[in-house]
Amino acid sequence: MRTHPRSNKKLITLRGSIANDIKNRLGREYKIKSLGVGNAKEGKVDGRYMEKIVDILISKNENDIAGIAVKFVMNNYSHNFNNYF
Repeated sequence: MRTHPRSNKKLITLRGSIANDIKNRLGREYKIKSLGVGNAKEGKVDGRYMEKIVDILISKNENDIAGIAVKFVMNNYSHNFNNYF
């Protein structure tokens, strides 16, 4: 797959697979938001200092309970260092 170095396209399959596995294990009472699942959007959660975009967001009863970041450290680490937490 040829994409721009900062593109998230190469991770959609990986994130979708992880998110679907989590979704199947947690059951229907939990909602999963992720690229590659459902409406294919990343989730946003309030961080300590700023809002964070997470790759997989887990919610229950409309309350966000967990955010998971799936990252590959590549050449562009210095451009996205604030996303590695």
